Amino acid sequence: MTDFEKDTIRRQITAMLTPAKNRSFYICPFCGSGTGPNATGAVKLNPDGVHAHCHACDKHFDVMDILGHQYGLDQAGAFLKAQELFGSAPAITNQKNQPPKSPEKLGKDYSAYISRCHDTLRECSEALTYLHRRGFTDETIDRFILGFDKNANQIVVPYSSAGRYFIRRSIDDKHTFYKPPTAQAGPEPVYNEMALWSSGGTVFVVEAQLCAISIEQSGGHAVAIGGTGTNRLVDRLKAKPSNAILILSMDNDERGAETRDKLSVQLQEIGQPFYIADIAGRRKDPNDALQHEPEALQGRILQAIEQAAAQREQDALAEQEAYRKMSAAAHIDDFLDGVKESANTPVIPTGFDRLDEVLDGGIFPALHVIGAISSLGKTTLALQIADQIAQRGNDILIFSLEMSRAELMGKSISRITFEKCAGQTVNAKTTHGIMEGGRYANYNPAELDLIQEAVNAYSTYAGNIYIEESIGATGTTKIRERIQQHIRVTGNRPMVVIDYLQALAPADPHATEKQAVDRNVSELKRITRDFKLPVFAISSLNRASYGSRISMSAFKESGSIEYGADVLLGLQFQKEVAGDSVSEDKIDELKNARTRRVEIKVLKSRNGPTGDTVPFEYVAMFNSFQESRITTTQGKRI
Repeated sequence: MTDFEKDTIRRQITAMLTPAKNRSFYICPFCGSGTGPNATGAVKLNPDGVHAHCHACDKHFDVMDILGHQYGLDQAGAFLKAQELFGSAPAITNQKNQPPKSPEKLGKDYSAYISRCHDTLRECSEALTYLHRRGFTDETIDRFILGFDKNANQIVVPYSSAGRYFIRRSIDDKHTFYKPPTAQAGPEPVYNEMALWSSGGTVFVVEAQLCAISIEQSGGHAVAIGGTGTNRLVDRLKAKPSNAILILSMDNDERGAETRDKLSVQLQEIGQPFYIADIAGRRKDPNDALQHEPEALQGRILQAIEQAAAQREQDALAEQEAYRKMSAAAHIDDFLDGVKESANTPVIPTGFDRLDEVLDGGIFPALHVIGAISSLGKTTLALQIADQIAQRGNDILIFSLEMSRAELMGKSISRITFEKCAGQTVNAKTTHGIMEGGRYANYNPAELDLIQEAVNAYSTYAGNIYIEESIGATGTTKIRERIQQHIRVTGNRPMVVIDYLQALAPADPHATEKQAVDRNVSELKRITRDFKLPVFAISSLNRASYGSRISMSAFKESGSIEYGADVLLGLQFQKEVAGDSVSEDKIDELKNARTRRVEIKVLKSRNGPTGDTVPFEYVAMFNSFQESRITTTQGKRI
């Protein structure tokens, strides 16, 4: 054997050690430190990767010492054993960079060893007495092929009849344990795991293998997770779900409670039903109960099975009842009530005849989103629609996240001065002309009279408009609270206007912009359903779409808006003036026009046609939108 091969064998020490709870340490194969209640190991690997030291028993050792101790061999015999186990093993330096090996390739066949140890058990009265004292019958010993390794002075517990895995535990007072190296046997499986899929009924989940055997002997079915190793059970159930009723019955100590609670959370996360039962009674665990009160243990097992079965049947009936409530038949009365109630919440006309026509009457109790490039008038349009709806006696609740209340009022009054001039703009006033009091001294009587007339006209419906100005501090929770307050105080359900969607405060301050928009769109959609009222939200577009015709992909964070909105509208320049694509310079030129030729395109309508366009003339100076005389439907002039 070459020096390289010898060094390779000596570096298999980690394959012979079991990691402790504090993962940088290992369980001592000599004194067992790490198997106690705290599960803190004391073995630390030396920097040379060959030797280790136990701080509990002060033992310095290498892989040969471990083999000699486990098999009762001298140094020469241990070396031969190491050759047998690891002679063809690859060096394990740089293990983290090695590709993971499948359990099928790693699994060693221990069936001959297990059979030999089972035969040996009958020859050793001390080992047989130990198992009898643990409460096991000869029939159980044979059924689970329990055995005895003379050299190690340990009981052998195979995990299944396939002989792919086993553990050993000492029969003396040292309480030492052994598991085959992962490099040879593969990762530890769930003990008696086939019970999860072959029992056809109830399966108890316990910590120790002997506890699982105790339950099996007492008339139940059980698997063991091997201490606190909950992950291996959860991983198996993820790979192959079980229809069995799982009953968690961990040890009656602090670690058992912690393991039960941890496993409960994990099983809930993967949707695996389970129940909890104490079958050990006043004893430490099921095997302790088997030794001291076998009949009581059997009674508690049967009782737990009956109770779990009854609870499962009850849960199944409750689930069926809840699921039936999702059927259309269960909601016919609600549907008819909704039809009656809809008579009190009819569609709300926008005040633009052609727009109402393509929207099948106007604004419904649903989520409407309108988007446009910057400064094209989306806020102005939404405000004019709100004013026109308020004039019909409907309440409007505006959440303005950019403009002040005074600025919105000024825009409305400015528009009214323009409308009352019948197109003669000599006396009409801009927003600044309305809001800057210093200009009033220079206005002539006709101008002052026009302003007063516009204010009087605005006052006739201003009582229906409620403006919440809150820059950066308003989220969907506050919107919901304000709606509840409005309905409680006024008795009316308002149309809600949000200017603008991307400025809403995120529910989670750590969320990305997309996550925040997704959540807010979902919440706004829920608000329309909960309160049966329309929400009209203004949205920005992504910069990449500024030069092309508007589409659903143009909406900023469009994934959530595209699918969440019931009605999606796009405001853009008319194709006749902008073409299919337009440069930034051309956009600036079109914006400088006194009257901008724009159009609204219906990009999505959950319950109506899409693709229709409605042309408008937008006089930005006086905040006024007017429908053009010619409209188009599906791109065709009519």
